[in-house]
Amino acid sequence: MTEHREEVEKRRVYLDYERDMNRVTAIVRRVNQPLGEDYTDFYHRNGKVIRKFADKRKKDLVITEAHLT
Repeated sequence: MTEHREEVEKRRVYLDYERDMNRVTAIVRRVNQPLGEDYTDFYHRNGKVIRKFADKRKKDLVITEAHLT
């Protein structure tokens, strides 16, 4: 394992970076009874926005895709 130490460390740093970028920074809850809208938006650090509906018959919607650099 000693010959691959640099590659393992490089991969560990990248996974830490990726884990950090996928963290949720804001949660916005929206309920509009007359229109029947009830959902929660999750904003991630990498720019990804996911809308999760309270009605579980609807699928989660990706509003904005992530942009990793």
